[in-house]
Amino acid sequence: MATAVAKTLRLSGHALVERQLAEATQSAIAWCQGSFDAWHRRACVELVDHFCEHGYPIFYIGQAQKWLNMAVKYALMLQPLSMLSVSHADSLRQVAHIPIDNFILEALKPMGVSPLSCAWSRIADYEQYSDYQTQLRVRFSGLALLDVEFRVWNMESSRRRNGSTHQSPTLDAPLT
Repeated sequence: MATAVAKTLRLSGHALVERQLAEATQSAIAWCQGSFDAWHRRACVELVDHFCEHGYPIFYIGQAQKWLNMAVKYALMLQPLSMLSVSHADSLRQVAHIPIDNFILEALKPMGVSPLSCAWSRIADYEQYSDYQTQLRVRFSGLALLDVEFRVWNMESSRRRNGSTHQSPTLDAPLT
C-alpha cells in the first residue's frame, strides 16, 4: 500500500475510532452490559469493514477490539483528571471490556482463564471474541473487568520487571 494511501487510511481510521469513542463516552443513558456489548460489536465490525472497504483486507476483530478497548480505557482514565468528559463513567467502567493482547493473555493464564485458539490480533470472528469476554466476566464475577485488567497488568509487569517466574494465581488484594 502506497505511503500516502496508508496515511489517509490511518487518519480516517482514527477519525472513525474518535467518533465511536464519542458515542461510548457521551451516551445519553447509563450503560448496561447488553447495550455496551451491542455497541462494541457494531463498532468493531464497522472498523474492520472500514479498512476492508479501503483496500486493506486483512484487518481483524482482534485488532479492532484492542483499538476500541484501549480508547475506552484511556477515556475512563482521563475523566477523573477532567481531561475528558465521560457521561455515565461509572456505568461504562462496569461494562467495558478488557483489551486483549499478549501481555494480558499471559497474565491471565495462571488464573484459570482458557487461552484463545489463535493470536489475539487474528481473532476474525466476533463470537470468539465475545465468548472470551464472557469467560472473563464469569471468572471475575462481580468485578469490573477494567479493574481486573489494571490489577492483572500491574502484577504481570512487576513479575517481568523482577524477573520472577512465579505468578500468583489470584488477585490477592481486593480491587478498589
